[in-house]
Amino acid sequence: MVAAEAFRRMTNALIAAERGILFGRVAEGWPQDARRILVHRSGNIGDTVVAIPALLAVRHLYPAAEVTLLTCPGHGGLPSAVDVLDGTRIVDDYVVYRRTVGKEFRERLLLAKRLRARGFDLFVSLSSAGGGKRVATLLRDMVFARAAGCRAVGGFHLVSLPQQWAGRGKRARGVVLAESERLLALVPGGLAFWRNTRFEWPTMSELRERAACMVAKHNLDAGTGFVVVHPGAKLGVKRWMPERFGAVACHVSKVYGVKVAITGSAAEDTICEEVARAVEPEFRTNLAGKTNAGELLALLAKAKAVISNDTGAMHLSALFKTPCLAVMSGRDHPAKWKPIGDRHIQLRAEVDCSPCFRVECSSRECLTRITVEEAVRAFDRLWRLHVAPSWCNGTTQYAGPPRYCGVA
Repeated sequence: MVAAEAFRRMTNALIAAERGILFGRVAEGWPQDARRILVHRSGNIGDTVVAIPALLAVRHLYPAAEVTLLTCPGHGGLPSAVDVLDGTRIVDDYVVYRRTVGKEFRERLLLAKRLRARGFDLFVSLSSAGGGKRVATLLRDMVFARAAGCRAVGGFHLVSLPQQWAGRGKRARGVVLAESERLLALVPGGLAFWRNTRFEWPTMSELRERAACMVAKHNLDAGTGFVVVHPGAKLGVKRWMPERFGAVACHVSKVYGVKVAITGSAAEDTICEEVARAVEPEFRTNLAGKTNAGELLALLAKAKAVISNDTGAMHLSALFKTPCLAVMSGRDHPAKWKPIGDRHIQLRAEVDCSPCFRVECSSRECLTRITVEEAVRAFDRLWRLHVAPSWCNGTTQYAGPPRYCGVA
């Protein structure tokens, strides 16, 4: 731990030296007169959602500036930041780029030339590289900001130990910040700004209208509301077993009398169908591949509760203040991808190999140890604390011990 902290300080000193060479300032002083700001944050739904507080902090710091988001959604047609933020005015514009294996250097040069023509004053790094990926990425991105013509940079700083450096154990957890907090700490006054902000989704009225259409179209609300179950995840190591999701969904429908909307991408249809088969037909709707990003947002905002893996649906639910039961793998440190707010319950099993940071795992012991019984108890607690003032939903009383639908 001591060695890792020393390396963090050395890294910040190296970053400061490069900043001094490229921009003539060693200290990270954000210019007060910036009028055109370029913010770099790549990723999909979850990566975008956890960056929203920091994006709002930048907006608060520069209320008269034009803020453009530079983002890359990755491979395979996954949802981009535009799908999440479009219409919210959290940022003013987007520059979306994609990476082609073997052509990264040429593409980066062309992108820098394209950005240079727009005359940005400030480049703000909200990159995941500051969370522990290659330090060389931060140094490279600063060179890119200079090539793009930006006259100053912000956010190039390691504010805490990256989770990959922190090791294991309870002591290690205390030095790893949640990603949303880490990004806020990169913006001057960001943490204080968010503590004093009461955030509401900017297009919530539009989402309610869209949700009403979705609910009517799929007959999701029979007077008791519905619960969203999201059993997929981009990484297989973060996916709890679909048959266990199904057993919990069965419990939810039988005990609380609510319908279950199962969401996911078209590629996750098999997983979602397995979950659906565990629920009585009149209580289930498989929406895998049938919703775009905006419709998913609407459903998550309207749902009584959400049951999800560690994925974008979890983060959106937390931001919408929809109660969420999150099944967390042991891939990352417990604090790293903690959802925003307190209307959620995280389920996690303690295993010796956590965190492992793997993208593949044959045993997935951290997930197999989480039983249906634990999940049912956790959901019952979530319902009691955050969904209903008592063990009822207005029409259906809690009917005694949980029913596990045949899965242990």
